[in-house]
Amino acid sequence: MHKAASSAPATAADVGSFPRSGALVRSASGTVQAATNLSISFQTSGLVTTISVKPGERISQGQVLGALDSTDATAAVKQAEASLASANANLAQAKAGETSQQQAADTVAVAQAQAQLKQAQTSLATARAQLKADDATTKQSVASASSTTTLTQNRKQLSTDQGNLAAAVAKQKARALEL
Repeated sequence: MHKAASSAPATAADVGSFPRSGALVRSASGTVQAATNLSISFQTSGLVTTISVKPGERISQGQVLGALDSTDATAAVKQAEASLASANANLAQAKAGETSQQQAADTVAVAQAQAQLKQAQTSLATARAQLKADDATTKQSVASASSTTTLTQNRKQLSTDQGNLAAAVAKQKARALEL
């Protein structure tokens, strides 16, 4: 709490003495002010839930004058404690290294990756063999097509030659008849 002190002297006016049942009584009129005024405040802001003193009541050092609602502060403390516990657990795990479960999971993941690699290598070898076979088939098909073309051309030539031969034979027969 913050305290600021100020003092103002009391002032009095029309001070006089009046007798009262054999005793001397003095009276005064004026404004009376406290010798010391203190301003107080909480270190944090919040909703005041309790005021423990009344105006004008004497107080002593260390006495609780009021209280703020602690809900938000309590929640913040619990959050900080949870964060601290989590950080400590992470630190302990990092110091301890991998657990046996993590090591087993890593071993399984490595075995799966190796199996996938082997399968990919087999697929690549199969694809290369198929490409080689397709290439050989293509070459054979081209050669066969060339042979078929040559055979067709040879048949046409044979047919032409047979026609020429028949014409030559017929010509000779015609000459032999003329003679």
